[in-house]
Amino acid sequence: MAPRISDNAEDILNRPPPDHSKALSALKERAKKEDPAAIAADLAKLFPSLRGSPGIAPWKPEELDQWAASGGPSSGTAAVVRFLFAVWNGSEDHWKVGPFRLADLHNFDINALAVFQAWAADPFWL
Repeated sequence: MAPRISDNAEDILNRPPPDHSKALSALKERAKKEDPAAIAADLAKLFPSLRGSPGIAPWKPEELDQWAASGGPSSGTAAVVRFLFAVWNGSEDHWKVGPFRLADLHNFDINALAVFQAWAADPFWL
């Protein structure tokens, strides 16, 4: 008998969120001695919703900003970009996509929320 769609959805919903604490800890250590652009690009790669997005690899924040503010990406993806920019330079008025606010967490998927939680447990800025 083939699995029912609802069974698969239930399995997905019951999975624990991924643990990104080791990856974030390693990025924080690398940030002390490596180019911030390389760290930002690697942080962005933790978000599946940004795969293939312009401005990620190599890190070109202006290109990523233009894309994120275009209305093309989902609200969750735009919120992830705002979070990345907050870590990148903390500026709230520079980016076309707008500033990151805690209310943006409402738009994060489970993976993005797990990355944010791991970052918030031991934050760093670039």
